Amino acid sequence: MLDPRAIMNETNTPALPDDRPDEGNPAKIMDGRERDDRPLRDRSLVYSLRDGMAWSVMIGFGDNYVGPFALFLSATTIQMGWLASLPPFIGAVSQIVAAHLTERIRIRRPIIVWSAAIQALMWMMLFAVPVLMPRSLAIPALIAIVILITTGGHFTVPAWMSLMGDLVPPDTRGTYFARRNRICQFLTMLSIVLAGWILQTFKSEGSARVPYGFLTIFAVACIGRLVSARYLFLQYEPPYAPPTRQDGGFLEHLRSLRGTDFGRFSQFMALMNFAVSLSGPFFVVYLLRDLGLTYLQFTIVTGMVVLSQILTLVFWGTAADRFGNKWALMTCGSVLALAPIALTCSTHVVFLAVFQFVISSVGAGFNLAAANYVFESLGPNRITRHVAYYHVTNATGVLFGGLFGGWLATHVPAHLALGALGVTFASSVVTVYLISAAFRVALVLYFRSRIQELRTVSPVPNARALVRMAVQQSDISRWLSPHR
Repeated sequence: MLDPRAIMNETNTPALPDDRPDEGNPAKIMDGRERDDRPLRDRSLVYSLRDGMAWSVMIGFGDNYVGPFALFLSATTIQMGWLASLPPFIGAVSQIVAAHLTERIRIRRPIIVWSAAIQALMWMMLFAVPVLMPRSLAIPALIAIVILITTGGHFTVPAWMSLMGDLVPPDTRGTYFARRNRICQFLTMLSIVLAGWILQTFKSEGSARVPYGFLTIFAVACIGRLVSARYLFLQYEPPYAPPTRQDGGFLEHLRSLRGTDFGRFSQFMALMNFAVSLSGPFFVVYLLRDLGLTYLQFTIVTGMVVLSQILTLVFWGTAADRFGNKWALMTCGSVLALAPIALTCSTHVVFLAVFQFVISSVGAGFNLAAANYVFESLGPNRITRHVAYYHVTNATGVLFGGLFGGWLATHVPAHLALGALGVTFASSVVTVYLISAAFRVALVLYFRSRIQELRTVSPVPNARALVRMAVQQSDISRWLSPHR
């Protein structure tokens, strides 16, 4: 799922009055409720900008290199499946706890700040614990720390989304988050490149120096999140009123999966997450272990994920608004289903980078349309708790997909034969990708007529018009413009 965190240009925000030294004092901020709190809200959006910038550094230096670190510690394919699937599942479950806690204690900022601070400190534990423990326990310890890191991030989500909903004016929300997200993506990409360069530099000095490279990038991730937590602490929290109307719990959500638009959509997303996770967690294994890419080449390939979002998200947002979220879901889903077949064509790093760019572009459109569909089908009064339930069902698909995919990768052959014809792939991971593609195609075909468009939309133009629209929306000068 796309993360809603993003950035704002602080030059567009008015300054606080002369009592700025007290702006981080919760008591002083609470007193501000008795007068006009617009300056406090505006200043908080500046802090949200700085929080988002620091958070992007954590993502680029930290999240993208957990898999390579696990492979450096000699993780097996099955262990990589556990690493990719178990932390998101536990993190998603924690969102339900966080939503209940937020409604119970009726304050949001302490939950956000403490969760972010714990997440920051876990980045240093990520390096220290596996290295200091016996080698047989290194990967289990690594998985345990990643669970804590992921849970720390997930635990902030319900309270953070609620707080930002209060701070950002509804009539500027779309513009605010669109521009904030684009700058976040740019900083994430820059961080990924710098982290890859650091790892490659240490590796060029000898294999014994590689651990120091990981220590360096995880230390930067830790500092980035601590800076983020600081700016989260400085944000103003307007009065919070929990929803008085309580919907049913998680079991009611499960019972609704067959009888409502949101339920059928949730089924599709959970199963698609299962299908994607059959193969997705093992792309890192394929690149670094099976193909032997350098850290610099790995950075180029994985950097395509962020670059594709920068260049295509605006197009997908415009297209989904104009032609409908169902159209975007099924169009992107069809490409996501067929794209893995391309891995049978080449192992050249340039081809892999193009492959990653294409599949990440349609993946970004798919996730964006899915997020929009959630908002349209639930409405604002039901979204906080039901989004947590939705994330749990998705994470369940990720969990079982990753575990089953890890088993498949160790049991299916890299050679496929059909009569006298046969083909041998670079790795059994490619075979798993083909199995994943078959699942994805079946899901798109099955749910195409079962998921409904929830609003009136324009007819879809021909392919040439769509391509022209995509080129216009990806123009860099338009992306950088502060008026978009």
